[in-house]
Amino acid sequence: MKKGLFTLLFTFSLTGFLFSQTPSTVPAAVKTAFNQAMPGVNATYTAEGSLWKAGFTQNGKQMYMVYDAQAVLQFTETALAKAEVPAPALQDMEARFSNFTFEGVAKRDYPDGVTLYEYQYLTGNTHVEVLYQASGQMVKRNVFQ
Repeated sequence: MKKGLFTLLFTFSLTGFLFSQTPSTVPAAVKTAFNQAMPGVNATYTAEGSLWKAGFTQNGKQMYMVYDAQAVLQFTETALAKAEVPAPALQDMEARFSNFTFEGVAKRDYPDGVTLYEYQYLTGNTHVEVLYQASGQMVKRNVFQ
């Protein structure tokens, strides 16, 4: 179990590295927003496209608060084990993407109360994130080269 959790966390860390670039300057507003939301919590910041991810560990789970450049919270992401994903979503994920290299799963909580589940996989040199509702309905697919 611990080895599996370590592998999952390592995969998310590697995936985060592959999808992001180390920022030269994190916008002060992003740091302020994170520090107000999570006082006393140290974060590692990465840029992912136009978004800024503040990564940290809480209750033993790797988490990210994702902000736009104006420091508006877009969503909070929590790394999960496959067993923590609702069965309908996981079944569809595995049925559609079992031929690809699995990278990880996460839960995204949006400020409006919506929760989606993210399935990450690798196909060749392309990283893909697929977002699902708990019901198993695929909502969106993001491709990163």
